[in-house]
Amino acid sequence: MTTTEPHKKLSEKERLNELYNYKILDTGPEEALDELTEIASTICGTNISLISLIDHDRQYFKSRKGLNVTETPRNISFCTHAIQKPDELFIINDAKADLRFKDNPLVTSNPHIRFYAGAPLISKNGYALGTLCVIDHQPSNLNESQKKALKQLAKQVSRILELHKQERYLRESRIQINEQSKLIKEIVFTLAHDLKSPITSTSSLLEILKEDYKNTLDEKALQYINYALQSNHKVLQLIEETLEFAKTGVDENSFTSINTEDCVKSAIQLYKSEIQKNKVHIQFENLPTVESVEMPLNIVFRNLISNAIKYRHPNRNLIINITAEHLDNYWKFNVIDNGIGIDEKNFEHIFKLFRRLHNDDNGIGMGLALCKKIVLSLGGKIWVKSTLDKGSQFSFTLPKI
Repeated sequence: MTTTEPHKKLSEKERLNELYNYKILDTGPEEALDELTEIASTICGTNISLISLIDHDRQYFKSRKGLNVTETPRNISFCTHAIQKPDELFIINDAKADLRFKDNPLVTSNPHIRFYAGAPLISKNGYALGTLCVIDHQPSNLNESQKKALKQLAKQVSRILELHKQERYLRESRIQINEQSKLIKEIVFTLAHDLKSPITSTSSLLEILKEDYKNTLDEKALQYINYALQSNHKVLQLIEETLEFAKTGVDENSFTSINTEDCVKSAIQLYKSEIQKNKVHIQFENLPTVESVEMPLNIVFRNLISNAIKYRHPNRNLIINITAEHLDNYWKFNVIDNGIGIDEKNFEHIFKLFRRLHNDDNGIGMGLALCKKIVLSLGGKIWVKSTLDKGSQFSFTLPKI
């Protein structure tokens, strides 16, 4: 009898894409995975234990105990059968007595498989990438405790693979962002320098004109000069914020431990006069220490607090509550206020450059866009929930590194 490969599901292409996204094939041994392989062999009492990943035409052994080869053809693989039922253990008590495997080269020659048990490795998106399997040269079986342990160890393998994927994605994202931002910074700094000088000179001339001719110019002329000075000031503010926006590229080597309570205290100190003048109450406690980049993270807290102050409700004292939650592999921060709120239709627009919700807003419309750029560059995301006339909650995440 010829051993045939089981029928591939319609999702096989997606399963392979999922596997390739982990970039784990043909990589070196890892101590954490080798330890799990050793534990599986010990618990199940077998000579061989493997972490097998099912590629297009082969099975690659990321970790192995009791076997010298690093891969075998997929069409004779036991693990290929195992991944067909991702929720179940695949057990062959005696391969020589099983019509599917009795003529299999892995049974009739090295490694002379008689007993096989494989627990599928399930990705975060639900695809079976391969198995944690145990193999022996004699017919055997597993008791319920051993079956449970093998499944749990397989889940641990999947978690480690997922963690590696997230860490790699974070590293690659930072490298890509750094490369893209270098060119942008050079262009922005050059343009900003070229623009600031003539605008500053023009403002100085207008101030001289206003002072020297204040007794001869009529009120309308002086008003026009003030309009011009205000416009120049706004352009200079735009240039400064554009420079600040450009400076927030994240260098992978600049990550350090940061007490986020210090970030909040720094922002409070910066807006001390506005906070006191408008009787703003800011609440926070037990904010965590995170691995991040200090200057950009300070800017995020500063802008979110400034935004809450700017859009406070005219008929009540502003209360800002800053909290943090530990969720899986990341921190979630919330900046909650009882201000005027935001219409749901504007939730996406407010994170775009030069977008303002009110015509009488003196800002440039870069604060929240800057927050979004920073948070994304730090590997997180940012969003808003809000109800008109009740207040807003800005939330952002930072990965635990």
